[in-house]
Order: sequence, then structure tokens, then C-alpha cells
Amino acid sequence: MLNEETSNSLPAENVQAEASAAAPVVPPTIAPANEPLKRDYTIDNYRGFVIFIVFLWCCMFLFYQPGVFSWVKHTDAAGIDIGFGIMDYGIIMFTLAAGLIMNVVFEKKVAKNGNAKKTRGDYARRGVTVMGVGAFNLAFLMIGNDSISTPFGWEVFMTIGFASLISAFFLGRKKRTRIIAGAILMILFAIISEYIPVVKATLYSGKLSYGGPFAGIGLAGMLLWFTVLGDYFQTDKKKFLLGMLLIWVLAIPSIVISFRDCTGGVCNIAIESMSAIERTLSISFCNFTLGFILFGAAFSLLTFLPIWGISALIKREIPVIATMGKNTIIFFFLFGIFNIPAEMISSALPNQQGLAAFLNALVVVAVCVPLSLLFKKKNVIIKA
Repeated sequence: MLNEETSNSLPAENVQAEASAAAPVVPPTIAPANEPLKRDYTIDNYRGFVIFIVFLWCCMFLFYQPGVFSWVKHTDAAGIDIGFGIMDYGIIMFTLAAGLIMNVVFEKKVAKNGNAKKTRGDYARRGVTVMGVGAFNLAFLMIGNDSISTPFGWEVFMTIGFASLISAFFLGRKKRTRIIAGAILMILFAIISEYIPVVKATLYSGKLSYGGPFAGIGLAGMLLWFTVLGDYFQTDKKKFLLGMLLIWVLAIPSIVISFRDCTGGVCNIAIESMSAIERTLSISFCNFTLGFILFGAAFSLLTFLPIWGISALIKREIPVIATMGKNTIIFFFLFGIFNIPAEMISSALPNQQGLAAFLNALVVVAVCVPLSLLFKKKNVIIKA
């Protein structure tokens, strides 16, 4: 009775305190302020698609004789100022494929190692590695290749690698910072390509393929914009679509300027006859203008839409294709090697170019598909 009375007479605060002391302490769950974004399989599907389709396209049509299927080939630097072929936009598609995932993976790595500065350095070195892949591919492209008369001295992955090297220092920054930095880089590229004589002479001569290191400045700007789109694709699809729409709108002046004087589908406009702003915004692969980058971005985003739709429909990675997307470096090396059998087959069948294109496609499929299946089976992911 004494105990009961005593316990009943205890103040309510003491009872609550004893209950609180007896209960286990559960710390509140707080979401990290900068939780890294998760990698979407749609991106790997698109990366693999770009690698595979560009390999097929180049090996099938790169060595076709002049005048044959010219609309699918690279624009002839010696003959056309304004215009492009479908193959020209492989460089922008590769850039989009890289940009959509670049900042996502960067933030994931920083969340693990806690060192943004070191991770940016890793990405800068990766850019140098991609430039090295370009040099490797260039060597193979020039071996015994009499159909290419100009020693380019530069290659598609060298430009992409240089753009990646520049953009690495902006990874992990706020979206607004990357948007502004990207715009500044593209404007800077437009200024130096028009007002620095050495750069202008180099770009407008068409002698330096893919615009050389100068084009890497402008391409880095678009790459940073693609990283913002990649972030939005993971978190806010409406803003992603809005960003796509904005890039399409920015490409409209380039379309108007480049195709206003076309007749019968032929656009043979001398770029020297244009004003400075018209030259800058014109769509010219040969001169690698800002207009080429803007229109290329709009075109490349269109190619992303069907892959996005297929990925949403099947809700998983596309077999073979996604594995290629996860092992970009090793397949980039194959790009140069493929040029040798492609040139040999095309040279052996000069009057049967349709058959040569088919055989070249078979070579690409026969190498890429088994290698991708092997990587998938062994769970191999080769990173730079």
C-alpha cells in the first residue's frame, strides 16, 4: 500500500521522465542535403544506342564514293559551306550521351569519397584519356586510307575529350552556374572563331576536322547544358522537357539563316558572304559553327526521345545496347579499329557499295554483340 501510494503521488513529470528513460532512443531520420541522384537505365540505353548506331553508320557509309548517299555521309569540307550530313551529328550525340550522366555520376562519387576537388581531377584525366582514344583512332583512320585526302590532325573523340576536360571543373556546381558557364563558353567560342584571325582561318578552311581544340570550347558549353538536362531527367521530367524545348527554340534562327536560300533541297551558300552573326549562327559542319552545335543539340535530343519511350515501355535495360553504354571507353577504341576492315571491304567492292555497306555492318555486329554479351555475363565495366 505504501508503495502504491508513493507511486501514485509521484509528479506526472517524473513519471514521464522515467518512461522516457526506459524507452529506446531512436535518432530522427534526416535525408542528406545533397543526396546523389540514381543512375537511370534509360541513359545507358541511349549511350549504347549512340555507340552502336554511329559505328554502323560510319562503317557502312564513310568510304562510299562521292555523290553516293551524300546525305548520310560527312559533309564534304571542300565543297559545301552551309549544310550537314546525318553522320556529322555523331559528335553531338556522343556529347549528349556523356552529358546526361556526367554530373549524376560525379555527385555519386563525391558522396562516397567526400572530395569534390579530387573527383573533378579524375574527370579531367578522363577527358585526357578520351583525347588519347581519339589520337589512337586517328592513327588507324589514316593507315592505308587513300580515300581521305586531308590529314585531319584531329578526331571526333579528341574534340569531345577536350570539351570534357573543360567541363570537368564545373561539375557539382549549381544548375544555374552550369547554365551560365555553358552560355559563356559558347559565346566565347563564337567570338574567337569570328574575331581571332588564326582561329577563324583554321575553322573556315575546313582543314581541321571537328573544329580542333577550338570547337571543344563551344562543345564544352553545350556539354554543361546537357549535364543540367541529365539532372532534371532524374528528378523532374517536366523541367527536362522544358529544357529540350528551349534548345529547340534556340536552334530556330540557325535553321532560318541556313535554309532560307535553298532551292530544290540544295543549299550551297558561301559562308564568307554572310555577316558575322549569320556566319556564327549558320549550320556548317565544315566550319564547326555555333549554329552547328545548337542545331546538333536539337537534333540529338530528338534521337533521345524514342530510346526514352522504349526504355519506359520495357522498364529495364536493353540487352547488349546498355552494356555498350556502360563500357564506352573500350568501345571507343574499337571505333578506330573498325575503320581498317571497312576501308578494305569498300575498296574491294568499288562497284558494289550496297554490298560493301552490308558487309561492314556485319563486321560491326559480329564484334560488338558477342563482346557486349561477354561483358554482361562477366559483369565487366571498364572505366577510364
